[in-house]
Amino acid sequence: MKERMIAAFGLLVLFVFLSGCETVQMLIQKPEVSVKSVKASAISFQEITLDMDLLIENPNPVGISLSSFDYGLMIEDQGLLKGTSGDGLDIEALGSSVVTVPLTVNFKELYAAVSSMLNQDESAYRIDTGFNFMLPVLGEQRVELSHEGTFPNIRMPSFSFKNLYVKSLGLMGADLIVTMEVENPNAFDVGLNGFDGEFRINKETWSQLSVNQSVEFASRGMGEIGFEFRLDFLSMGRTVRDLLTSSEPLNYDFTGEVSLDSSLELMSEALIPLNFQGGVDLVHPDTTTGEHSSIKIEDSIEKNLINIFGMY
Repeated sequence: MKERMIAAFGLLVLFVFLSGCETVQMLIQKPEVSVKSVKASAISFQEITLDMDLLIENPNPVGISLSSFDYGLMIEDQGLLKGTSGDGLDIEALGSSVVTVPLTVNFKELYAAVSSMLNQDESAYRIDTGFNFMLPVLGEQRVELSHEGTFPNIRMPSFSFKNLYVKSLGLMGADLIVTMEVENPNAFDVGLNGFDGEFRINKETWSQLSVNQSVEFASRGMGEIGFEFRLDFLSMGRTVRDLLTSSEPLNYDFTGEVSLDSSLELMSEALIPLNFQGGVDLVHPDTTTGEHSSIKIEDSIEKNLINIFGMY
């Protein structure tokens, strides 16, 4: 095979020498590059990887070489990715080969560069590629190709604690329920399969909160999860009891992890670190009527509007 290619190349050179440059341009042509497919190979809440398969076809009667190629990803005229590859590739006479260009987009970087994408369900992109070939007689030749498409924007659900209900308050301790609001901004369903972490008020640990069953959140939907726990004043001190009798909102922070999956086919379950903070409203018993002012949370539990985890 190698001997035949050398012989063919020798005859080609001889023919070119005898025929002149115009004949060279007729015989030796640039290779053809086309997009075979572009598909997502991996999706997570952090990033998406697109695999762009490009078909290179050599129309010449002699072998050619791909010496290098480069690529760039553009979104809303913003350059997100650039890359080059110097891996050589030989393509035989009248043959073809497929080159795969992998592009990984980090969603945090995407939303920082193009803030409008944060509120959209998909991003429109353009991939620009350039291929440098070594051709017999003609030397280095460049072929460029662009492709446009879209990919889904993945956004992390938001978590926040809204209300801290004092179910009972005594000399020795208190029974509490804290409600957590979860918002799914995506165009697909998200499942919460696990949740665990440390809930702190004014930088003091009040409880270890956890979810041990699946909770589904519909696309562009919102839901609540409740956690019940008890505070022991003997171990925590008088300061905690004083906070619970106050009417001022309390500052909280949470550090832990959450296990999420989704209805997207390529998106597998992932354990994600979680850290958020904010203010939570304190709801006290109604001492004037003897009724608990958190009666609405009891009604919500009965109607299955929220999921309660812990002691309840």
